[in-house]
Amino acid sequence: MPTRLNAEAFGYALLQPVSVTDQWDGSPLPLESETSASLSPTPTGSTIFVYQNKATINNAGSLLLTSVSTSIPSVSTSIPLTAPAFNNQALVLIRNWKGNSLKVTNSSPGENTPITIQLMGPGMPGVSPAKLPIGPPGISLAPGACAQGFANPRWMQLAMQNTPGNQSIIALIGGPAVSGNNAYLFGINFETDTGPPPAVPPPDGYYATSSSNNYSFQFNWGPGSYLLFCANFSANTAGDTTVVLRAL
Repeated sequence: MPTRLNAEAFGYALLQPVSVTDQWDGSPLPLESETSASLSPTPTGSTIFVYQNKATINNAGSLLLTSVSTSIPSVSTSIPLTAPAFNNQALVLIRNWKGNSLKVTNSSPGENTPITIQLMGPGMPGVSPAKLPIGPPGISLAPGACAQGFANPRWMQLAMQNTPGNQSIIALIGGPAVSGNNAYLFGINFETDTGPPPAVPPPDGYYATSSSNNYSFQFNWGPGSYLLFCANFSANTAGDTTVVLRAL
């Protein structure tokens, strides 16, 4: 049987109160209504922005992410996000902020709408990945847990499976960047099989989805041994997802 990870992780464990600060380091932070947190600089590679509305009443939540160039302060980009009430699944946005500063503002219209935020990726504060070995039986990732390991310089496969048949969402960071991005988002037990061409295009933000209870991602990242980081962003009622890294 694969080892089950019970690590407390973002969105699935109670967080200690943290004061809002302009020196946010990306670790889990409950952001109250009409407050903000800033991170500078961000990593120059892909990261996973994670957020979840923690309101105990039926308050719709919203965030505004503002990225400001560190070299040209007059250049900025803003991204609005919605955070529905009573969703026990953390939402994610994969992006390469290219080292620019990132300001996150809780722009929710109502008071008492705290939203927990985190910037995840290898080496980020607040991220404690388990070891991902090569070969079966793999590990069992609980919702909110993450793992990492090194891929061999050959064809490899990351196999993901949620046996109970619940919708499961797995994010991966690793390998050479393509157009500045080296992160992937997979959906298991979704309505439709999708993926890169010539397959049906996936939903916005996803690399591929599977209508069955498993999906296998095959890759060859060329010379060298790249780190592979993966995290489970399924709802906490979805059960564990087994992840196996194989050499082909």
